[in-house]
Amino acid sequence: MASIFVAIKNDSEALTLPNDGVTIFLHFDFLSSIGEDENCGRLDDFLHTPTDQIADFLRKAGATDEQIEKANPVVWYPASVGTTLVTKYISVLERYHTIGEETRTEALKELKMFRAIFEVLEQENNEWHLEMDI
Repeated sequence: MASIFVAIKNDSEALTLPNDGVTIFLHFDFLSSIGEDENCGRLDDFLHTPTDQIADFLRKAGATDEQIEKANPVVWYPASVGTTLVTKYISVLERYHTIGEETRTEALKELKMFRAIFEVLEQENNEWHLEMDI
């Protein structure tokens, strides 16, 4: 099933932790808009789409490999940024009842799972970004 996951720059103990945000994937735009409204930042600001996933589309549109690479740079973020981000989202969702209770509960569970990953990454001084597994 499709999901959002934390891509990790360097080898990490966090690779042994669960890392699949299915509910976050299913409600990604909605959650990002909540984050934006609540001044948490948008989740999609931290999303990287691997070049191989978009290259065919961009080539059909006439882009060269060089243009594709420049248009889609890999950006890595310090683990502390991830910890802060998901902690803010958790705080907002804990009091946000406009979405269904099951969706809210599952999204909170997944955000807490991501926070556990970021906490390990912080100890390792590692970096991350979000990716989609479609």
